[in-house]
Amino acid sequence: MPQIDVLKLISVVEDGLLARAKLDQRNGESDAKAFTRLYEGDIAFRREWAALTDAKRSAWISQVAGQPQTDQR
Repeated sequence: MPQIDVLKLISVVEDGLLARAKLDQRNGESDAKAFTRLYEGDIAFRREWAALTDAKRSAWISQVAGQPQTDQR
């Protein structure tokens, strides 16, 4: 059965959401301002971004949990 690289998938989805914000960018508007405007005005985009953030956090936690702890003394 094929394996899915979750971190790569998360990266692709994140790039897609950021590109979506750039599509709505107004003349002379920064990328950050376009993202903020879309995030604040589009509830579906906000939910998608929240799901992405949650997935990134979960992936990070499972990676950290799978690694052995080292003593930093």
